[in-house]
Amino acid sequence: MTLRNPLRIRVERNVLPVAALAWALAGCHDQAAPLTSGDPPAELRNYVTGAAAQSIDSRGLFQFPQPAAPGEVPIISPERAGQLALAYIKTWNFALRRPLESDRGAPIDFDHLQVGRTFLARTAFGPVPDGFHPAFRNMYGPYYLVTLLAGREPVLIISVAAYATYERIDERGFLMPQVRHGAEFDHAAIARTPHMGIGFVPVLPEQAVARVSRATGARASHVPELVLRADPMPPRLTRAGMWAPAQALWKVRLDREIPVRATARGGRRVNAREILVGAFDHMYIPAETQLKTERIEARLLGDSISEGRPAILELPILEPIAFETVVADQPEKAP
Repeated sequence: MTLRNPLRIRVERNVLPVAALAWALAGCHDQAAPLTSGDPPAELRNYVTGAAAQSIDSRGLFQFPQPAAPGEVPIISPERAGQLALAYIKTWNFALRRPLESDRGAPIDFDHLQVGRTFLARTAFGPVPDGFHPAFRNMYGPYYLVTLLAGREPVLIISVAAYATYERIDERGFLMPQVRHGAEFDHAAIARTPHMGIGFVPVLPEQAVARVSRATGARASHVPELVLRADPMPPRLTRAGMWAPAQALWKVRLDREIPVRATARGGRRVNAREILVGAFDHMYIPAETQLKTERIEARLLGDSISEGRPAILELPILEPIAFETVVADQPEKAP
C-alpha cells in the first residue's frame, strides 16, 4: 500500500494489500498500556544480551526511550499521538466504520476505544525545507503507530504524523478543521481471525527479537527499532512508493554477524548483524539497490487556502528504505 496523495482529504481510505501487514517503529511509549497483538515471548531474556537485556521491564516488555525529533522541527508526544488517534476515529467513524469492521471481520465498539502501546516509526529521509506545504513534511517524516483497544483487545492501528503539532481537538473530542493539512493519518483494522495470509496482524518488538534469535542462534544486543520501508517493486523505491506506516519493519541488532541467504532466485549470501522482521515472521536485510536522493514535484505554501505553486523537492535518503527477504543460511540451535 502506498500513502495517499498528501494534499487530499485525510479520510480517503487506503486498501490494504492481501498480505498481512507488520508494524514496526523506532520508539515506544507504553508505561501503563495493555498488551496488544498477543503476549510477548515468556522466555524473552533467553534471546537478548547487553543493552537489550537491561531494557526489559517487569512485564517482559522492552522499555523504549522517550521519542525525540530527528532534527530541529518539533514532534508531538506519544500521549498527544494517542489523543489525536482517538479524535481521528471519532471524527471520521461515520465514514470508516463499515470498511474497518469489514477488514477486522467483526463489529468494533467505536464508543469505548482506548489507547494501547504507541510506537514511533523512524524516517530514512532528511528534513523537508521550510516553505513547502506541510503535507510533504508529514509524508517524509516519522509516524506514530497507535494501537486502539476495545477492552484489552487490539482492534485498530492509527498512524499519526509526528509533525502534526498544528492539529487541534475541540471540546467534544473531534478534530478541528485545518486550512493546510495532509498525510496526518492512516488507519488499519487488526484482523480478528486472519485467514490464509489475509488480514492485518501487528508484530510486537519482543516477537521480532524472538523470531530472529530462534532462526539464527544469535541474541539481540540492542532494543529493536522501527523503520519505514519502501515499495519493493522497482522503480518505486522512494517515499511516493512507500508502504503504509503500519508496515514498517523492526530492526534487530545482534551480538554477532550471522550468515543469511536472500530468498529470491539466485539470491546472494551475506553476513549480517542487523536483521529486520515483518509480516509472517519474514526476515529482511537492506536491498543491494538503494537510492541516495528523493526528487519529486511538490507544492509550496500558498498565500491563503490555495496549495501554492509547484516546486521541486529534493531530499537526501540517509538510510536504507528498500529491503529483501532472507533466511538464515546455516540455522543454529536457538539459545
